[in-house]
Amino acid sequence: MVNKNKLAQKYGGKPQASNKIVVPEVETTGRRLCNCQARLHALVRNCLGCGKIVCVQEGSGPCMVCGTLVCTEEEKEILQRNSRKSAELYKKLTGKEMPAGGIHSLAAIGHQVELARDFRDRLLIADADTERRTRVNDLESDYCNIDRNPYLTKEERAQIVQRRDELKRMREEQKRSMILNIDLENMVATHTDTDKRATDPNYDPVIRTILEKSETRRQLAEVNVPVSAQWEPKGFIPQYAQQFAHKPTEVTEVSELCYFNEEALAAETERAGYAVALPQPAGSYLANGLLKYIRWDEDLLLKGPLYVCAKTDATPQADIDAFSKNLKTGASAPSGFPTGCVVGKAYLDEVMTLTDYSDEVDKKHLPFGSGDFVLHFSHVIPLAVPVPYLPQSNFFQVEPSFRDVLAKVFV
Repeated sequence: MVNKNKLAQKYGGKPQASNKIVVPEVETTGRRLCNCQARLHALVRNCLGCGKIVCVQEGSGPCMVCGTLVCTEEEKEILQRNSRKSAELYKKLTGKEMPAGGIHSLAAIGHQVELARDFRDRLLIADADTERRTRVNDLESDYCNIDRNPYLTKEERAQIVQRRDELKRMREEQKRSMILNIDLENMVATHTDTDKRATDPNYDPVIRTILEKSETRRQLAEVNVPVSAQWEPKGFIPQYAQQFAHKPTEVTEVSELCYFNEEALAAETERAGYAVALPQPAGSYLANGLLKYIRWDEDLLLKGPLYVCAKTDATPQADIDAFSKNLKTGASAPSGFPTGCVVGKAYLDEVMTLTDYSDEVDKKHLPFGSGDFVLHFSHVIPLAVPVPYLPQSNFFQVEPSFRDVLAKVFV
């Protein structure tokens, strides 16, 4: 039979390619991650932790995915003897000393039982908590969609878009990079997987903080719905206190009943712990009684003491000087303008419309702020040492725990 390759070499031709499959040789420099599924290399065993098929290229030792010890049947038999040779083989495979009593001792089995029990408890809790089990964290939902969320400002929408682009670039960089941990003593190389949740927009703290602020605005909007300047008493039924119900002759004047209602409203406002957040230097001027009127976007429907918070944005000194010059109070300005803190307490006396303010107070100059309503504050309690606090929005309720702290400060 004529050998075609020899004839091709004799007459200057190229030999024909062989149809045999070339099996790659096993590298002997150490363990290396291989995804051949034992199709190119011989099988060692399946991992009992994650089910990965381990070939001889990866070799016996901790699984490169979950860390469970994987070895051949012969090595498993040696490890179960609990002898000196077993300890040497265990240290060679894992780089650690064998546990006292062997790998199948009561302590080792008890540890695995504890891990299984903890995992069972987590599954039972997740199964019982239907709300958490059925919750969907999706940026394309109505809650997280920046196009459908009406409580996000223009700046916050831009921040979310910018942050999502940054997370996308971080994910692409992580795909191109790979971290290997090389142990020269045992000649072992392991691959370190990056945390995928770190670049997931659903778990990003920056995006979630912005969305929580919008959720707070939504809740406040449901409680304090902005009304028109002219109040329409639809469905209003006056209710009187019980102490006036059985003694109607004691209330001789309407002013007494109004005074009682104002006191009750002020007490309820103080108990709820409402707060307003203003940029500096307006916050310090209000807390020190140098600023009485502030324009606002909505009617707060409140009357009583409010906590005055300074926003976290720092104000340049030139803007502070211009604000003090335009205010023209005649009194000395506050000594400092701290940011991100509670600077005092002010009593909200009334909420008037901007038209009423122009007619009754000042026609030439508009108060500080923006909106169709004006907040009028009377009594103030400034704090000599501000209490650090990050305001949630322009108008919000202070947490009960922090409210207890402020109650001790304003004693």
